[in-house]
This record gives sequence, C-alpha cells and structure tokens, in this order.
Amino acid sequence: MAKNFDLDKTILRETRKRQGYPKQAPLALEIGISREAYTRIERSGSTSKRTAQKLAKALGVSIDYLTGADTVSYTHLTLPTNRE
Repeated sequence: MAKNFDLDKTILRETRKRQGYPKQAPLALEIGISREAYTRIERSGSTSKRTAQKLAKALGVSIDYLTGADTVSYTHLTLPTNRE
C-alpha cells in the first residue's frame, strides 16, 4: 500500500495562491486530478507520494516544504546556468 504524505494545509493553500493559482481547478488540471480530489487534499493535507511530487513540481517547491519540514521556499532562487 502506498504511503500517504501529510502536507501542511496552510502552506499548500498559500503556496498555490502565491504561485499564480488563485483557484484550485487550474492546479488540479495541471497535475492530472479533479478539482474535487484537490479540494480533499487541501482540506485534509493527505495525499499519495506521487501526487505530492506532482504538486511540489507544479508549485516549484520541495515536498519537504509542503509538509512544513523545510521552511525555505526555493521558488525565488536564481540558479547559475552552464551557458557559455
């Protein structure tokens, strides 16, 4: 059985809004779930590892950030490139 991840509901909601998803439906569509399924995640904080990974990727943060284990959001960092 797949292990569920417990995401921090407040962090998830605030990160969604900060990253340009004022409504739940567009983010749900982007990660391939229904709005209703996303609403359950945001209300309960519980989801599968796979969905947690998709959420983190779509929102530009780590899973640890969404769980509250890592308080640093990496969405505002500018990483160097190897362009010549």
